[in-house]
Amino acid sequence: MENVAPTVSAPPIAKEVHEEADGFWRIIEDAANGTMERHPADGGGHFTLRENDLTIYKQGYECHCPTHDAPASVGREVEWEYRMERDEGLVFTHPHTQLTADKDDVIVKVCMTAWEGEEVVHSEEWNERIPATLFDRASSRM
Repeated sequence: MENVAPTVSAPPIAKEVHEEADGFWRIIEDAANGTMERHPADGGGHFTLRENDLTIYKQGYECHCPTHDAPASVGREVEWEYRMERDEGLVFTHPHTQLTADKDDVIVKVCMTAWEGEEVVHSEEWNERIPATLFDRASSRM
């Protein structure tokens, strides 16, 4: 193998941080009712890129809600907020996803809304049922 020069990364992008990302991991368990919720959060915080004066905010929150004795009760909810802003205006998206299951299907519900300024420019919803048998076949091949 030939000698290869060491990698060199680019300098970090100059930015002004207004708010750090809200990152955490909480577990809430109710032993009396046999329930548990897991609440992770992640994001990029709120900052302005100095070179192009673009202000960005991105933050996500999740809730995972299985029931101990009912694997089909699995539930997950994910909500994100993305904003980009400069003097000319604001672009903002808000995706919201729910994942649940019953004995036959995995159920996915998604709502995505996008704004330019105060005006909603796009909104779309999906509500899909995916047969659980597809997951059984996929896991048997692993």
